[in-house]
Amino acid sequence: MAKIFKLTSVLTGLVAFFMMFLPQVVVNFTSGAETIGFKALTGGTYGPIGTEFNGVGAGLAGYILVGVAALLVLATAFVGFFKEHEVLDYIVLGIAVICMIIGIILIFLIRKNFSDVNGGIDTSMAFGMIIAGVAAIISGLTAVLSLVLDIAQ
Repeated sequence: MAKIFKLTSVLTGLVAFFMMFLPQVVVNFTSGAETIGFKALTGGTYGPIGTEFNGVGAGLAGYILVGVAALLVLATAFVGFFKEHEVLDYIVLGIAVICMIIGIILIFLIRKNFSDVNGGIDTSMAFGMIIAGVAAIISGLTAVLSLVLDIAQ
C-alpha cells in the first residue's frame, strides 16, 4: 500500500511540476485581462501587450522543489538501496515532504509576489497555478501517508 501512495505522490508531483508551463497569473487591465504563463516566473516582455514584467523567482523555486521532491519519492519507491536501509528511507521521505511543503507555499504565493514586484498591479490566479498547488498538496499528503505506512511496518 505504501508503494501505491509513493507512486501517486510521484505522479501528482510531476503533474504539479509541469504545470509551471501553463498560465500562472491573470493581469487585470482597464482594457481587459491578460494571462501570463512561464514568463510570470522568469520575467521578460509579454507579447500581446508589450509590457516588461519582473519574474517571481520564488515561484520557480517552488516548482523545482516540488519536482525534486517527486523524484526523491520515486527513488525511495524503486531503488533497492532504500529497502535495505530503512532509516535512510525515512530520512529521504521526510526531506521530500519538507520540500513539498515549502514548494506548495511558494507556488501559492506567486500571485501576491508577482503583484508586489511589478508595482502592485491588479492580478488574480490562473488555472496553471491553482492546479499545480492542488496537485502538490495531494502529492505531499500521499508522501506523508507512505512515510507513515513505512514507519508502521
